[in-house]
Amino acid sequence: LCLRKLTWRDYDLKPYPGDLLLMKAEERLPHIDTSEDLGWRNVVQGNVDVVTVPGNHNTILWAPHVDSLVQHLKHYMKRRQGSR
Repeated sequence: LCLRKLTWRDYDLKPYPGDLLLMKAEERLPHIDTSEDLGWRNVVQGNVDVVTVPGNHNTILWAPHVDSLVQHLKHYMKRRQGSR
């Protein structure tokens, strides 16, 4: 039995018909795409809203950086609720 580790290279990316809120870490990792939307506009068929949050890929989910992430998410969700 041979098991193969699934990686992002193996993923068959399909178009996403909705909108996306991209929370981009302020501290960039050197090997990550540097475009504003990190390439998501190539996949998302709706709107791509990009906000920058303090921290890096890992620390945006840790205090105190997560507070900014939560505030952006609340604002986005409230705005989306108002547009329905």
